[in-house]
Amino acid sequence: MKPPACILKGALRMSDNIVVFGERIAQERKKKGLTQEELAVAMGISRYAIRNYENNTREPDFKKLIKLSEFFNISIDCLL
Repeated sequence: MKPPACILKGALRMSDNIVVFGERIAQERKKKGLTQEELAVAMGISRYAIRNYENNTREPDFKKLIKLSEFFNISIDCLL
């Protein structure tokens, strides 16, 4: 089985320091030059939800996860 493209491109570190979901969301948001507020507006959710995702204190439901992957144009497995 081939690893996801995000791993092959080095987006995730294949070691003890694997990027967790919240860090990945923050990385992708910053790559697009967005604030948490701007991402929240684009996603139709609160800034607090984005903050909680990035702090790994809350996880999005499946529909929001799909929306995040589509917004960032990356696969869901690269987000997780």
